[in-house]
Amino acid sequence: MKKFSGKLIASLFTVAVMASAATVTASAVDYTEDPGYTPEKPAEVVTEETISAVLKQEEPVVYIETKTATVKEDAIGAIAKSEKPVTFEAPDYSITVDPAKITEVKAINLAMTITATEEKAEVDGVAVPANAVVIAPAQKGEFGMTLEVTVPAKSIGNIDKTKAALYYIADNGAVTKMKDALTFDKDGNAVISISHASKYVVSDTEIKGTSAGGSDTPATGIVLPVALVALAGSSVVASAIAAKKRK
Repeated sequence: MKKFSGKLIASLFTVAVMASAATVTASAVDYTEDPGYTPEKPAEVVTEETISAVLKQEEPVVYIETKTATVKEDAIGAIAKSEKPVTFEAPDYSITVDPAKITEVKAINLAMTITATEEKAEVDGVAVPANAVVIAPAQKGEFGMTLEVTVPAKSIGNIDKTKAALYYIADNGAVTKMKDALTFDKDGNAVISISHASKYVVSDTEIKGTSAGGSDTPATGIVLPVALVALAGSSVVASAIAAKKRK
């Protein structure tokens, strides 16, 4: 049997320890060294552990699935506590979450479908012109934050950027033209800011039935319950009678 000297054994032990340390450094937790997944293998669920790891990057990026991109509540909480926006990259779009624009810490679904209309189409009963782009989030209701969604130039097609606008389509078919919610970057990508999960359309042609607005909620008047209307009416009448008696 071959004998090993004490120095050789100590040396081998040191090498083994260094190798073990290297393995730990390159674990999936240390996203900067080994993300654990790539654009070819995006995440279906994003956890606080992943966010904490990517926040070590100068510009944090997480690759996500287009159809099943869930960000857990603790992950949103980690972003809210940081000072860095985190960008979630999907094959067809990207979404940036800025901690300064988070109003409610809760789990969200970032899955969306981006569809370019080659001819006239219908979205929730609303006629959408040809040469438009429909953005349909999988989630419903409020996101609890303002999301910055970037749609690549290849999906924008031949839309006239000088005439383009963002339209919000509510579930009831009401359409609102969003104010200052659409911009184009230097590469021709469309960037939209949304806080409500409903359908949106980027178009250079005015959509019929559109009202002007500045938020994700269609511009509508305040509708009071019948009882309150009656109460308000009776109060007005009573005030008029009292004023008459004083005279």
